[in-house]
Amino acid sequence: MFKNEIKTNQLIRASFVYFIILVFFVLLRLSVSLGFLVWLDDNTLDIVYTLITQIGIMLFIPIFFVNKIKKQKTINTLKNDFGFKKIKFESILVSVLIGGLAFLLNIAVASFFSGILQLFGYTPPTSSSGDSVTTWSAFIVAIIFTGLLPAICEEITHRGLLLNGLKQLGVKRAIIFSSILFGLIHLNVMQTFYAIVMGALMATTVVISGSIIPAIIIHFMNNSINVYLSFAKVKGFLGADFYSSIESFVSSYGVITAFLFIGILLLGIVLTIWGLIITLKNLQRHTIANENIKNDILINQDNNDIQNSQNYNESEKIAKLRKIFIYSPTSLFSYTRKPRFFDKLFPPAFEECYTVNTKEKFFLYSSLFLGGIITIFTYIWGVM
Repeated sequence: MFKNEIKTNQLIRASFVYFIILVFFVLLRLSVSLGFLVWLDDNTLDIVYTLITQIGIMLFIPIFFVNKIKKQKTINTLKNDFGFKKIKFESILVSVLIGGLAFLLNIAVASFFSGILQLFGYTPPTSSSGDSVTTWSAFIVAIIFTGLLPAICEEITHRGLLLNGLKQLGVKRAIIFSSILFGLIHLNVMQTFYAIVMGALMATTVVISGSIIPAIIIHFMNNSINVYLSFAKVKGFLGADFYSSIESFVSSYGVITAFLFIGILLLGIVLTIWGLIITLKNLQRHTIANENIKNDILINQDNNDIQNSQNYNESEKIAKLRKIFIYSPTSLFSYTRKPRFFDKLFPPAFEECYTVNTKEKFFLYSSLFLGGIITIFTYIWGVM
């Protein structure tokens, strides 16, 4: 039914591959919950589970399917389909700063939604993963398995495969849907909300920079800072009292005063992140412009060939033009209307060039439904 469309339609291809990833992810989670790998101790189980989910599912599956469908080498898939483009050194530094601030934003969002869920009777699951980071070797392993692997593998799946594939829906919708799916794939209602916010932030950096590398850096920073703070608490390093200081502040000044202060601080963080993202866009502007010059040449050549050809009917012309239009993750920037205020971050969508039908969104909606159902069940389980 979808065989030919998967080969020729980027939206269907990306949604189809992502749905496969989500199904494997759900099956693995259910298998572990039912006692699969029960003979392993907790630390070893965490390592094995991470290797399977990150490398086996989120890294191997998207690269394998795209390589096979498009009949191309891995290096071309990473560069042209998943957005592994070079960025400036200054852009790397800006991404590091955004990652640090994103960690603080993450804490605020997670705490807010955790409080709301608990008001409705939800009991968060206990976690002792941070207690195991007590030695330097454990710290390095945690950085690799909690920081590095998810930063690379999850970004390839969500900001590489999915975000780029969903751009037929328009850039804004691509950011929204890819972020929601990033939240849902955690299959944990406690992680869903802040993961959606983080997903939107990282997707935005990919769109405005034309590269997936800033998102990888931000993701790595966010996860690794949490690992470091757990290790610092054990060793007495800088930041050892970070979480306890927050709890002490809330208990000393009261919830209302603390929330007002945190709200003001959060506003400052959001505005600073906004400024850094604009800075990142300005740093990458020339890189994107140079790439778009190359894309313009290719697009104009192919456009003329199509318009002058008598071998295409109207629907085939639209399909062909759509395929050319999304030639690269940054080609959208050359085909936009006069910029509006929010277009500084979110380039205009191009629905006027191509209208997506229900069939093309089948696997996207299936992924949203499956992820949503599992996440709702985790909430129900926490209330029971």
